Formats: sequence, C-alpha cells, structure tokens
Amino acid sequence: MAVVLIIEQIVLMIAGWWPLLITSGGYHVELILLETGVNLALLWAAEHWLHIHVPFAGRTLLWGLLLSAPIIWLNIGQSLPDIWPEVQTMWRLEDFHALIPWSILQVVLIAVAEEVLFRGVVFQLLRHVLQGTRWPVFSTVVLTSLLFALMHLNNAAGAPNFLFPTIYNMLTVFGWALAVTMVMLLTRSLWPGMIVHFLTDLYPVTRQFAFPGGMYNLEDHPFSWAQLTAAGEFMLLGVVIALVYMVVYLVIRRRHPQWVLTFA
Repeated sequence: MAVVLIIEQIVLMIAGWWPLLITSGGYHVELILLETGVNLALLWAAEHWLHIHVPFAGRTLLWGLLLSAPIIWLNIGQSLPDIWPEVQTMWRLEDFHALIPWSILQVVLIAVAEEVLFRGVVFQLLRHVLQGTRWPVFSTVVLTSLLFALMHLNNAAGAPNFLFPTIYNMLTVFGWALAVTMVMLLTRSLWPGMIVHFLTDLYPVTRQFAFPGGMYNLEDHPFSWAQLTAAGEFMLLGVVIALVYMVVYLVIRRRHPQWVLTFA
C-alpha cells in the first residue's frame, strides 16, 4: 500500500509539472478527478484488505467546525481585507462567472482527494506502523503533516523563479496541516478537514482560473526575510493550535481510553 501511495503521488506530481498544465492555470479538473478516484480506491483497499478504518463520521461535524474556526480565521479572516479588491476585480472579468462552477468543482475534488489520502489513508497507515513507538500519536500527526507539506514542492516544478514562495508556502502548510490533523483526531472525522481545505483553496484556485498561468509568471521572486518571517509566524500559530488540541486529546485519552481506539 505504501508503495502504491508513493507511485501514485509521483505520477500525479509529474503530470502536474507538465508545462501545458502549468500554463493553463495549474492542475486540470480531469487530473484532480483522476487523483480523487485513485485516492477513493486506496480508501476502499485500506479498509477492505488491510482492515484500516478511515474516519468519515458526520455527526461530529459541528464540533469539528468549532475546532476549525481558529484555522479558518488564520487562513482567511486575516487575509480577507488584502484579497478582497482582487476578488472584486475577478468578479468583473468577462466570462468569469462561467468559470465559477469549474473552480468550485476543482476545489471540492482537491479537498476530498488530499484529505482522504493524507488525513485518511496515510495517517492510518502511519498510526499502525508507529503503534509500538514511544509517542505514536504525536509522531503520526507530525509525519503526516510533513508529508503533506512536502507534497507542495510541486508548486516550484517547472518554475524555478517560484522556489522561495514555495518554501514559504510549505512552512504555512505544515502548520496548517498539524492543526487540521488534530481536528480530525479529536472529531474522528474527515469532514471538518475537507471543509477547511475547501475554504482554504477556494481563492487561490479560483484565481488560477481567472488568471491562467498567473501563479507561474516569469517575474523573479528573490529571497525575502519578511515573507519567510510571516510564513514562520503562521506556522507557529498552527503549531500552537495543534498543541492545544493535542493537550485536549491527551486529557480525553486519559479519561476515556477506549474513545481513541475506535473511530466512529
């Protein structure tokens, strides 16, 4: 299973690096649809062949959204005043409204595919592999989040001028992933993470539809201490949220040991 996951991501990342896809505004909807199908197949295989249950409970959705509120604010609330003028510009573009359904579809597929793969299959696989270690839950959360952040290296592929922004983005993604993974662990559900993922990606993906190839322009992006510091601060805030939720998890684990052993 681990080999299949690695092969799948290599193939999809190579496809995402193809210049025609990059110049057309990033991943095609068809590629994300393929990734979603493959990840759902892996989900089925993990549950039926390896007996690894992937959490998909919906009854804890409200609890999950409450836990996700600080993450949503960290990603969207703080930046909304800065991106709102560009949102208004996109809205006035000719034929932009016709692109909205495709943009939403792509964001939904990305959220489902990546949450099923990382917070679902990869997390559960690592959880089983690390079961006998000293800190299995902590190690699983960190490794899952690190793999998720490293996956975003593909943003720099085919665009060397975008290397430093990719590094900044990976730092923010790592902090974001830590917090979202802890929400999944506390709620025993992938639904809150999918919603947060959707809200996080909605603006950047829609921007790629509105300005094809804009993310991979020819403008140089030299190293910036200010951007690195901002990314580091974002990551630290994500780490703080994750640590708070880890404490909550450990308290629940001590009081209700069986609660953490069975995903609803």
